[in-house]
Amino acid sequence: MLKGIGVSAGIGLAPAVVLAVSELVIPTAKPSDLEAEKAAFWAAHAKVLSDTHALAEKTAAEIGPDEAAVFEAHAMLLEDPTLTDPIVQAIEGGENAAKATQDAFDALISMFESMDDEYMAARAADMRDLKERLLRALLHAEAQDISHLAGPAILVAHDLTPSDTAVMDKAHVVGILTEIGGRTAHSAIMARALGLPAVVGCAGVLEAVKNGVMLGIDGATGEVFVAPDETTLSGLNDKLAKYQQEKALLDQFRSAESVTADGHRTLIAANIGTPQDAEGAALRMIEVKGRVAGA
Repeated sequence: MLKGIGVSAGIGLAPAVVLAVSELVIPTAKPSDLEAEKAAFWAAHAKVLSDTHALAEKTAAEIGPDEAAVFEAHAMLLEDPTLTDPIVQAIEGGENAAKATQDAFDALISMFESMDDEYMAARAADMRDLKERLLRALLHAEAQDISHLAGPAILVAHDLTPSDTAVMDKAHVVGILTEIGGRTAHSAIMARALGLPAVVGCAGVLEAVKNGVMLGIDGATGEVFVAPDETTLSGLNDKLAKYQQEKALLDQFRSAESVTADGHRTLIAANIGTPQDAEGAALRMIEVKGRVAGA
């Protein structure tokens, strides 16, 4: 058994689909035509910007406007001269577009990763996402396709970027497992929004898990079972059935008024300190509604 951080409750049981870690080879040669190099950068920039707006629309339609906001922020960053000017200046100074893009984003990523605030440090994942998408556009390198999966799967990755979660096959992904990350990571936020069990920060998972192996994950405890035996599998199936029953029972109180079995109205409120507290508070309030009603 492996252990990570449970960030989205539920039980996931399915074969693993492992996202390969592919290193993009950045050229070091100096360009002979700087104007052509700048044109290549702006063409890649336009493609990624257009794709980002499309991802925002797709996410808003499939999940919700709050979750789509990350792509709206990505689009704003792409259009910010604070990002693009240093890249263009580096190209004009004789650097190729891919190397200039890599250097500019690496500086931003280092800045976010050095921050003490967990939420801000997690935004480094957003920078890595944009960096990879721009570099892939410049180098004409295709990303692994996870938009159409053959059947139920637990998505396993070093980390899931916002674009990964936007394009993944939501009809077949039944759980998320990553090697790094915390509760404020984008993969954790999206998993909770989608109601998917998720475990993050599971060190060594890419070494332990091969593509197609059966996985069981507990999004509450952070437990990860690789190729579980029959006894473990039976226990996980029992927990899954119980969780689905409890969820179905609580769902009936999601929009219900807070009224006790004898007709007494009760105000249910929560105290939150950050926007990230709101989702957990909402779930707990639904649970309390169920208890008030005598469920």
